[in-house]
Amino acid sequence: MTKILTTTFILTISLLLPPSIFLSRLLTRFTSYLTFRKPTPQRLQSTSIRTSCFLSRLLLTLIPFCSLKLHNSKLTFNKRKIFICNHQSMLDIFILMSVGGRVFGRGEGVKIIYWKGAEDNLVTRYVFRSCGHIPVSMTSNAPGEENVYDPSSFKNLLKSVKSTEFDLGILPEGQLNPTPERGLLPIYTGAETLKRILKAEYVFMGLKGTGEIWHPVEGIVGRGRKVEVKVFGEGGEFEEGMNKLEEWSMN
Repeated sequence: MTKILTTTFILTISLLLPPSIFLSRLLTRFTSYLTFRKPTPQRLQSTSIRTSCFLSRLLLTLIPFCSLKLHNSKLTFNKRKIFICNHQSMLDIFILMSVGGRVFGRGEGVKIIYWKGAEDNLVTRYVFRSCGHIPVSMTSNAPGEENVYDPSSFKNLLKSVKSTEFDLGILPEGQLNPTPERGLLPIYTGAETLKRILKAEYVFMGLKGTGEIWHPVEGIVGRGRKVEVKVFGEGGEFEEGMNKLEEWSMN
């Protein structure tokens, strides 16, 4: 039943998300012109992000393929945030969007730094580009293999980060972790550079259980239904926060 519900959720959100974003952006443009305001790219991207979060939360309620528990911490949002999370499954983006309204509570939303190869999927390409998420290029690899990044993409990454007022979301493992019970994969420390550039602070988030539903190697397996998201709070140092994430994913 878990496998059937998971497949139904994925197919449904893949079919509904692009037209929902398109219509929400169209409505934003229409209302902007009625009030004699130009529909800025930032406003359109914010609309796309909020639509994605709302639809994910709605469909998770209607198609309960998992039992989701959020351990939330109250955030102040008195400065820019860099949300840092571990990465276990292709389901992670949907789970994070579904809790977005309760976690990412400031301003325009959160832009995710993602692997550009995800744009090979037409749905993902439209959604990520509409939301203004920020790509980085690297060689395609299997889960657990070393990442090989294209340094030429870093310039555009930094330019995009500097020009946006959105908070950022980063998955510092850089790929899906097929064995979270053994700890995190090798960590990429680019978040520390972004923190210095933006004068931001970290918010560490832990995901658990998504790989038992949609495994990086085995596909949709449905071995469990329990998914947890833990927000550890804001502030702190990178190494300390990553240790918390590792402990969370292993236990």
